Amino acid sequence: MKLSPGEGAQILNDCVQDIVNDRGSTIDLNCALTYAERAVVQALLLGQKEVLLELDHIVPLDRAQPEVKALFKEHSQNIFSDKCLDVIDVMFPDIK
Repeated sequence: MKLSPGEGAQILNDCVQDIVNDRGSTIDLNCALTYAERAVVQALLLGQKEVLLELDHIVPLDRAQPEVKALFKEHSQNIFSDKCLDVIDVMFPDIK
């Protein structure tokens, strides 16, 4: 199945909040998000416009990235399923 860049971006966008909500399922994701939250609060208090996150100082990326990728695969399955159902409905419309 090939996706246009827009479709890929939409799937990513649709899944990110689900992954964030599922933060407790992986220790590394939870640690990284806690680090990011603290950095944002600190930046706001100091009036900084930008935040630099050095994730490799918090979590081992070679372990954290596959865990987050697995969550993405899990959460994106619903989107792919819905797209397939839409294609089937177009290919075989209901008789009226």
